[in-house]
Amino acid sequence: MLDAVSLFGWDRPAKFSKDAATRDVVLEIVGMIARTLQEFVRNHGIEMPTIYAEPGRALVASGQLLLLRVEAVKTRPRGNAVAVCDAGALSLSPLLLSETHAILVANKADYKRTARYDLLGNLPAPLDVVAIGRELPLLEKNDIVAVMDTGAYFTALGNNFAGPRPALVTVDDGTATLARRRESFEDMISRDAV
Repeated sequence: MLDAVSLFGWDRPAKFSKDAATRDVVLEIVGMIARTLQEFVRNHGIEMPTIYAEPGRALVASGQLLLLRVEAVKTRPRGNAVAVCDAGALSLSPLLLSETHAILVANKADYKRTARYDLLGNLPAPLDVVAIGRELPLLEKNDIVAVMDTGAYFTALGNNFAGPRPALVTVDDGTATLARRRESFEDMISRDAV
């Protein structure tokens, strides 16, 4: 049960032993819910309801990633260096959603030297945080940071508060296709009546 809570509540996969590698966390959650509901129905003498569940992230999180360009890197006298990225993270903020995402530097996959960074979006807002204290290859302006497993709600919750929304690209069998073009400022204001 704790593995399920860890996965769905904090996006931290369980550390399965080799023997338990095939254990299905979703079935564990369903079993716990079913037992709790059966007990409640029995104790209150009511009819068993029909329940529909939407497992969301568990099914599609790994189907999407977010690419961010590093706009600036700032060192501090104390603490981690700061990498400011070209897009905010309001819909995946670890401060708001308690999410943890694997982060890679796409153009430095084999780079050996590392440093610890706080990755921030470009808004002066406390929630515009991608990650805190991540050990990454030494970052420079124009590096591409890949935030993994942003599927399910990331695109659906996307907004243009921080500026035009990015393009969406699908990749199927090695072929990339533009699914949604990058939003322009003109797109953002095109429906304004005044």
